[in-house]
Amino acid sequence: MIILKIKDINKDLRPRERLIRNGVESLTNTELLAILLRCGDKNRSAIDIANEILKDCDSLKRLLNISYDEIIRINGIKESKACIILSAFELCKRAMAYDDDNTSYDSSERLYNHIRPIMENKYFEGIYVIYLNAKLRIIKERLYEVGGVKEAVIPKERIIRDGVMCGAYAVAISHNHPSGDPNPSNADIGMTLNLKEALALLDIILIDHIIIGNNCYYSFSNEDIL
Repeated sequence: MIILKIKDINKDLRPRERLIRNGVESLTNTELLAILLRCGDKNRSAIDIANEILKDCDSLKRLLNISYDEIIRINGIKESKACIILSAFELCKRAMAYDDDNTSYDSSERLYNHIRPIMENKYFEGIYVIYLNAKLRIIKERLYEVGGVKEAVIPKERIIRDGVMCGAYAVAISHNHPSGDPNPSNADIGMTLNLKEALALLDIILIDHIIIGNNCYYSFSNEDIL
């Protein structure tokens, strides 16, 4: 079998040269990923490996949330390539979630729009926590990956500890439902109310719990549960 490496492609057609000449928007998804990979292995080119990654992931949204354990299983991906790809995707997610530091998160819609790029389309349940000051501006935010594909457990003690340490006035929490249905379970409601009571003992307000579904969300605050 003849392996066509990127260096064997006409220089004007190589992904990196086309990016410089025509702009990054001119490249295909495969070419963009191949640039991150930089090189292939002894059996395949970077473009071949990029094609396999995209085929395995089915969609860019799925690829954006791929885990280290998943990507390292792809033939041709070792530690270095995995770390480069995951770092690029994490920067992308953080950029999508970025807001001006003066943003006041005083509504469920603002919280949802901030959290959605980070939590939507994950294949495990996690808890995302935003710690806010008295003007409801972000002091700190953190993802606690504590669940499997069926259930996330709110890490109450860790949230309380982190809230006290950063001097939070209020806390907003969120988790995703991989099923796509954002409606809370009885366990979701019970854990949320328990966390609210525990935070109140330290004069910290739980302002909302946002459950992320597929292009939708459920707000405990909007439903007057908090």
